[in-house]
Amino acid sequence: RRIPRAAPGGSLPEGYWDTRAALARAGIAFPDARRIHDRHDLSAALAELRGPYVLKASWLEHKTEAGGVRIGLTGADEATAAFTAMHRRLGDGPYVLEEQDVRPHVVELILGGRTDAGLGPMVMVGAGGTEAELHRDTVTECAPVSPRQARAMIRRLRCAPLLTGWRGAPRTDLGSLVRAVVTVSQLIAGCQGGPAELEINPLRVGPDGALAVDALLLSSPGPSGHQAQEAP
Repeated sequence: RRIPRAAPGGSLPEGYWDTRAALARAGIAFPDARRIHDRHDLSAALAELRGPYVLKASWLEHKTEAGGVRIGLTGADEATAAFTAMHRRLGDGPYVLEEQDVRPHVVELILGGRTDAGLGPMVMVGAGGTEAELHRDTVTECAPVSPRQARAMIRRLRCAPLLTGWRGAPRTDLGSLVRAVVTVSQLIAGCQGGPAELEINPLRVGPDGALAVDALLLSSPGPSGHQAQEAP
């Protein structure tokens, strides 16, 4: 599959960076990160962030499949080598260097919403990570939802026991997850200008809160499929 390069002059929406900024303004927490375009930006970011690091080609919709993400970069030399190799292959564009979430006892979920042509705005939560499509453990409701409805959605998941101390593991902060579900439901219910889809995957939920570590805002599919949209 052809890997899209960032268009000159910034004409390609910046994908992850813009989406995470919009979600952060709404109250969704993310690890600290910096947007970078060259090695000078990278050096400045490395001086401000704590490792290990994640490097992302933020304009790509499917970063893993396209080789547009590197995780577990432990220091400046490794991060610089990863950026040099990724930039050589993918070209100029808005990259993101992010602090990697290495908290123990986290559960990876998927959280999203979309506007259905027949049913209207919908919100979804489920088992996430790279195996989300394999597990197919999700619950969907009409948006927006209340905190009580969000809790009920979470309880219906097959993976719900993992959130409440499975086999002696610490309980996760369910309150932060409930707030995230409510927030996404409100965002998708308030979308203007036609169908849209928002996906956070994974949302890493631990005893000390929930962190979104990847997110994408999509338009309705056109002739060539989904198109990444710049968040407002």
